[in-house]
Amino acid sequence: LAPGDPGGWSHLALALLRTGRPDAAGAGWRRALTLDPEHAASRWHRACLLLLHGRLAEGWREYEWRWAAFPGWARVVPGRRWSGEDPRGLTLLLTREQGLGDLVQFIRFAADLNARGARVLVEGPASLRRLLGNAPGVAGWVADGWENGGEDPPAFDRHAPLMSVPGLLGIDGVERIPAAVPYLRAEPERVERWRRRLGLHPGGGPDGRPGLRVGLVWRGSNGDRRSLPLAALEPLGRVPGLRLISLQKEEADPHPFDRAPAGLILERPGPGFDGGFDEGPDAFLDSAAVMTSLDLVLTVDTATAHLAGALGVPAWVMLHSPPEWRWLLGRDDTPWYPTLRLFRQTTPGDWAPVVARVADALAALAARSRPAHPAVADGSDVGPQRMRGALERA
Repeated sequence: LAPGDPGGWSHLALALLRTGRPDAAGAGWRRALTLDPEHAASRWHRACLLLLHGRLAEGWREYEWRWAAFPGWARVVPGRRWSGEDPRGLTLLLTREQGLGDLVQFIRFAADLNARGARVLVEGPASLRRLLGNAPGVAGWVADGWENGGEDPPAFDRHAPLMSVPGLLGIDGVERIPAAVPYLRAEPERVERWRRRLGLHPGGGPDGRPGLRVGLVWRGSNGDRRSLPLAALEPLGRVPGLRLISLQKEEADPHPFDRAPAGLILERPGPGFDGGFDEGPDAFLDSAAVMTSLDLVLTVDTATAHLAGALGVPAWVMLHSPPEWRWLLGRDDTPWYPTLRLFRQTTPGDWAPVVARVADALAALAARSRPAHPAVADGSDVGPQRMRGALERA
């Protein structure tokens, strides 16, 4: 009806991408940009496609079109923006954008800037100060909302949106992504407290039974196509030697345990253990402590995946198709987080094969990590070194 409309071609391209045809989607966005080189939505979607293919140099440049594509994302920050010049001697304020997972993922670049001689301040929610404020290279934390009368930031020389930093640093290939983990750490006393509450010391649960201890998250806060219904995880209930502990936030999936399928037994550190899980003014501190004590985290693409990766915790991520650009295509690992393994949908929206592969891998892992001799069946042989070896073999 309107072959000269770039918006129509852009929407068609997005539909093609969502149905698993990224090459055809790229052709659609190129057609839109032939009609209108300034079409912001097409420029931004094409940026994500370039990043998905690992073409980082082009992708970061095009990613700057996000401000035109989504004007509501734009911020008015006083002072000069950092444009990639030598940061030596400068105090840089990295401003938060998008989701919590993005903040956890991109805060790693504070260490790179600090190594180049900058003093780095990071803006983010006050609730994340304790978790992220001690990340390598972070000299200070600025609670967001300061420009609207909130907490005044220290003086700074330049500012930059956090997700523009890799492009400004010249991270032009996946091999140049800084992947030194862990760059976040759980609080030791909190780790010990949750180990006692959940019986996560070597040897298994409160009743002394051994088992592969797996933290589980199946739904993100927005409940979009990255999430899957709890019922889809029913095959996990048939894996022997598996102890599932829910790390699911109830605000993302209210009253989820009322809908758990028969045979899928989930423990939870929240209401079932007198509450107190990630409650109070500081976010994710309890999640980090529990993750550190588990053998494995199994999650969908949400902030939990980024937190596990930043902590250096072994984690398996169940990915929708097509995934977000950061997970790339056609690989079961990620240059962002060396301890993560990816399980991808092959058909958009079909979680059953993903869960089946996960269940098989968990069964193999549980068998490999199980003590081989009755003499060590009390769990004395359960430990980080043996579990890490089992994960590497799996």
